[in-house]
Amino acid sequence: PHWPLQLPDPNDTGYAGVYDDGYEALAARRLESAWQQGVISDALHENPAPWATDIAAWDSLSPDEQARASREMELYAGMMSDLDEQLGRIFEHLTTIGEMDNTVVLFMSDNGASGQPPGLPTYIEGGWDNSFENMGNYNAFAGLSNGWSHASMAGYRSLKASPWEGGTRVAAFVAGAGATESGSVDDQWLSVKDDMPTILELAGAAHPSETGQAPAMSGRSFAQLIQGGEMDARAANQPIPFEFSTNRWIVQGDWKAVWPVDSQRWQLDNLAEDPAEQTDRSGDQSQRLASLIDAWETWAEEMQIVGSMVETTLP
Repeated sequence: PHWPLQLPDPNDTGYAGVYDDGYEALAARRLESAWQQGVISDALHENPAPWATDIAAWDSLSPDEQARASREMELYAGMMSDLDEQLGRIFEHLTTIGEMDNTVVLFMSDNGASGQPPGLPTYIEGGWDNSFENMGNYNAFAGLSNGWSHASMAGYRSLKASPWEGGTRVAAFVAGAGATESGSVDDQWLSVKDDMPTILELAGAAHPSETGQAPAMSGRSFAQLIQGGEMDARAANQPIPFEFSTNRWIVQGDWKAVWPVDSQRWQLDNLAEDPAEQTDRSGDQSQRLASLIDAWETWAEEMQIVGSMVETTLP
């Protein structure tokens, strides 16, 4: 959920006291649980990204600061539970009218966890009662601070709006009609670009590009994957480029080249060996990096990416 963190009954989140040991402890629990369930790789479990240095250690916070921070996470978790309950109502209705077996559910986030520094953003002005006692009510404006956001992305580097895995890697769930593999975990690399081809295939619908009315889609359908079949492996030489707020990245097989706007320098990572993106391989893989940069710049020119003509700096 997005801020502001608000609930119909903020005094009944169901999570009182659950997060009182702090965000570092939550990150450790989630990293271990995700590994035990096969959601993250051995490589990430053994070498996670280090804890962000700009986040105050939980033990350094005063009792009042800890109480307020814990309350943020309780409200966030309560909102997630409320979302789950409302989705359940929709599914119950679809079952009642006999349409659940004709429905595919695709649930995913649009980015990594969103964090914010302590306090309200400057563009949010008065009119709010942000007292501790009022947190979670309709007239309070609380957000999830960065410590909890990093715990949400435990092991990965950075958060929402960055080109690192912590900003771009999300969980996705597929269930319903034809999804015979529900309950299993698959770590194949997929992109949001693949959603539309998948939905169209499952619905038996055609894309306008098939009649020349629109450009072709750039993704590939993963319908066969969720139906227990095999997908054609994404060609090893097919680079998949992205851009967001001038940040650039491009993935090709296990390799990912990243150009963050804050450093304006390219870094090359091997996601299979180093999913936490801690070891820059541009030194021993300079030709691979140069090829990926060329592919990204060709794509940016074709897509007319605004602001993409910043001078490229190699390591």
